[in-house]
Amino acid sequence: MFGGRIYGNDKSAILCDVEAYDIIANKWERMAAMTRRRCSGMSLVFDGFIYVFGGFSSVGKRSRVIEKYNHNNNTWTPYDLKLDISLESALLLNSPNSPGKFMLLGGNCGSGLLKSNRTYSFAEETILTEIGDFQNSRAMVKGFLYDNKIFVFGGDKTKTNLVNTTEMCDLTLPQKEFTIQEFGGKHVL
Repeated sequence: MFGGRIYGNDKSAILCDVEAYDIIANKWERMAAMTRRRCSGMSLVFDGFIYVFGGFSSVGKRSRVIEKYNHNNNTWTPYDLKLDISLESALLLNSPNSPGKFMLLGGNCGSGLLKSNRTYSFAEETILTEIGDFQNSRAMVKGFLYDNKIFVFGGDKTKTNLVNTTEMCDLTLPQKEFTIQEFGGKHVL
């Protein structure tokens, strides 16, 4: 568990603490704190390291910083690659069949919810445009990869009601665009 937020609206309410749960010992263990305070960040594991991306950092501010955790020496360090926009509450997925690439889907950049999706490359340390945008702007979206397809559902409903909508992107197609999906006449949650 990384970062988070406690009661309050000021910067000190945003945490940089990190804890790990040991399922065998059935206990929480405190780890090294991140170098930056954040909540609503995104994380993934790649090549034996934990990476935490973006997040809400203080009132009206989101981060572009990516931090890398090294379990061998219990340290966090800022990663050279930064997000191209300040972002929180996006869906982060490893790119299937493309080791070293990850997809950042939707999110909140501070000026509103995003329709846009990005693919990043660790090896090239660059942003690629390999997938299309959502049909609806979304933050706090949930989703998964299955059979080379990305399924996303729900999301922040303060701007629009997304609770009952599902979008799908088939990564085997050349256009790789998201489309609204209906399953049996109903949207899947």
